[in-house]
Amino acid sequence: MAIRKADLRAFIEKKARKRKAEMNQKVLEAMKAAFKPVIHEVYKDLDPIERNAASLHDALLEVKERHRIFRNDWPFSRTITEVGNLTAMRQDIINEQAGWACHNLLSLSTNRLHDGLETAYHEVEKSMAAVVKEYRELAKVTDEVLAVVDGSRNGDKAYQKLDELGVDLSGFTPPNPNLPALIKLSADVCVLNGNCSEAGKP
Repeated sequence: MAIRKADLRAFIEKKARKRKAEMNQKVLEAMKAAFKPVIHEVYKDLDPIERNAASLHDALLEVKERHRIFRNDWPFSRTITEVGNLTAMRQDIINEQAGWACHNLLSLSTNRLHDGLETAYHEVEKSMAAVVKEYRELAKVTDEVLAVVDGSRNGDKAYQKLDELGVDLSGFTPPNPNLPALIKLSADVCVLNGNCSEAGKP
């Protein structure tokens, strides 16, 4: 089969990354949902600022659309972007804190979270316990599977071992560096071989 260990390793790593990303997203969304009411309450004084900024942002976009002179005006476009940033100040805090919290929970990191988020964090920790367990098991199994690949004599042996372990290898199509590229010739190759008459070619 001429499988390279490097190709098999890359396939397993990509497969694991995809599964981890799916689980990470579940935990991240749960953290955002849990943190939102807390952050909105702590920074409730930002609500009118965000609403006013949203109105101004919309008005500036309309001006840019109505008046051509502003369409390529870099300072004006930058102002629109900066005002747009003010419309989601609390959401930016939520996104940042949820990202750190997710990393803490899944990867046992120790990022310091915003005061007041402890209860919400532990609620997510409990509700997402099964996902967290699966994520950590996935990380461990991935290391073990990669060790099997690295410890095998060659790629073919590694493939066989992984198949025996029940690893789903569907979708693995190793590139074959020894396989020549398909080339379209301008005429039948029999002209080179000198046997066109034998092949029934004129």
